[in-house]
Order: sequence, then structure tokens, then C-alpha cells
Amino acid sequence: PTTALIILHLLIATLIVFAAPLLLRQTIPPPLTMIATWVALYSAKQTAWGLMSEWLAMSYLLLSCMLYLSWLSRPTVLRAFGVSLLISLALLTRSALLPWAALLMFMPLQAPRGIGRTTAVALCAGLLPILLWCSVTLQRAGSFSLAPYEGLNLLATARSLGPLPLKGTDSERTRSVITYLNERGVTASDTALVAADVHRWEGEFYGVFHSNFNRAVEALQHSEGHDPLRPLEIAANSLRAHPDRYRLFARGGVRTLIMEYMPLIIACAALSFWLVRRDSRYTRWSIGVATICVVALGYLTTIFGTMLWLHRYIIPAQSVLLFCTVISTARLINTCTGSSASKGRLTTGNSGNR
Repeated sequence: PTTALIILHLLIATLIVFAAPLLLRQTIPPPLTMIATWVALYSAKQTAWGLMSEWLAMSYLLLSCMLYLSWLSRPTVLRAFGVSLLISLALLTRSALLPWAALLMFMPLQAPRGIGRTTAVALCAGLLPILLWCSVTLQRAGSFSLAPYEGLNLLATARSLGPLPLKGTDSERTRSVITYLNERGVTASDTALVAADVHRWEGEFYGVFHSNFNRAVEALQHSEGHDPLRPLEIAANSLRAHPDRYRLFARGGVRTLIMEYMPLIIACAALSFWLVRRDSRYTRWSIGVATICVVALGYLTTIFGTMLWLHRYIIPAQSVLLFCTVISTARLINTCTGSSASKGRLTTGNSGNR
């Protein structure tokens, strides 16, 4: 099964490499699109060998952002629908990508005059799969959400900071889950919360988190009662009970974001701004890249404050940002060399005239 899944991931990557030039053929030379797509996919190669859903979610998100950039250059209702549909599929694959839905909110504002309303209708139509799936979970689990237990990461992180507090108003099922986690879960030591170490792959906090995640799954399986569980509320109560330890955890997330991932966002945005200053023909491209950078920053800000596996969740955003960075860099180099060649021809012509 593992080999079959890896082969499937590689087939998906091959399809994306060949589909990307078709999506952007009217705005970017196909060879450049293929190179940028390969770089984006190669940066996420470690997830291609995994059994989780990151590769598929990253593929949907990368394609949706490509189609969004294509839509900006030539806005059509069909492309707007495609962007929304691909983001819907990405969210259904990995609900943690929910902040990327903000990209859809920018599109009616960026649509040319006269098609803003039809664009909004197309975007809403593309969200239909999410609505249908949330309706299914409402019937099956009593919760209108992308996944009935999407808060397991929150429970595991909260338990890693300290014992979960019980409240008098907690339901029977909630008390059962909290009691199970408190009895069998693990609390990270103060040294594990050092800013430089909290997000290390092999650090103590990761080990504690993984253990608590497994205990959270067991707690749900052994819980009694059928009332909906509210992981977000439980985690919020825990953070209020351990504010100092949560601040240490959040400080580590801020450090990791600034030191390891912010340079890519800044470089991506700076290159697009530099490009449009050199050549105004790339204004729409730069607007699109800047929008993606804003959404990516909002996504990562949400993740580092609530999830533990920051490195794992950066992968979808990283591939999109790298794709934009490669395209902007190539266009900027082409603009600069073209400008230099024009000046050279002008100088030669003036010399000949003299």
C-alpha cells in the first residue's frame, strides 16, 4: 500500500507539471511554468513519501493559486469557479488550510467592473462540496464542521502545556475525555518550551505532543455520551489555566516563523513589487502575488498559535510561495536584461549617427 501511494503521489505531481502550463499559457511561457512548478513540488518532496494527506492538499492548493493568478490576468466566471472548487477540495483534504479561503474574499474586489457579482456567485458555487460535507458531518456527528474531530491537535497541544481544567458545566462526554487525558497524558517540562527548541522536529515537545495526540484519540474512543465535543472550548480553557506556558509556546512559534519562514514571504512579495516597478505590464501579477503573501502570512500566524507541527503545515504555503518567487525572479531578470540590451542598441545607434 505504501508503494502504491507513493506512485500515486508521483503521478499527481507529473499531471500538475503538465497541467500548469495549460492553466497559465496565456500569461507565462510554458517552459518557465514547468520549471517553477517542478521547484514548488520538489520543495515538498518529503511529503510525497508519507502516508498522510499533505501531498494531495498541497496539490489542490498549488493548482488553485495558479488558476487564481491566471484568473487575475484574464478574469472569467469559469476560472473563478475553478479556484473556489480547488480550494474546497484542499479544505476537505486538510481542514487546517481553512485560512486560505480568505483568497476567495479578495476576488470579487479584484474583479473588473461589471463581473464582480457573477464572480461572487461562481465562488459560492465552488464551495458547494464543503456545504454538502459539513451537512453530512452534522447528521453523523452532530457538528456542522469540516471534520468531526478536527480539534485533536488542539487537545494534544493544550494537554502538553498542562492538565486540562474541568468545569461544572461540562457535559458527561467532555468530563470523560478530560479525565482520560489528564490521567494518561504527559506534560512537557519547562526546558521543552524554550523558544529555540519547542519546534525542533526531534525536540521533547514533539514527543510529548505525539503521545498526547494518541491519548486524545483513545479518549474519544472511550468517551461516553453522544453530545458534541467542543475541542476548541476545552483548549481555550486550558490556555487560560496555563497562560505563562502558552506564552512560551507561542514565543517559540513566533521565533520559528520569523527566523525560518518569513524570509520567503518577504522575498516573494519584494520581488513582485520590484517587478512591477520595472515593468507596469506585470501589475496584475504583482497584485496576485501580494494577495497570496498576505493570505499565507495569515495562515501561518493562525497555525503557529494553535498547532504544533508548524514545519508540517508550512509545506502547502511553501510550494505556492516558491512557485511565485521563481516566476517573479525569471521575469525580473528578463526585464533587466531586456532593458540593458535596449540601452546597448541605443548607444550603438547614437555612435553610428555621430
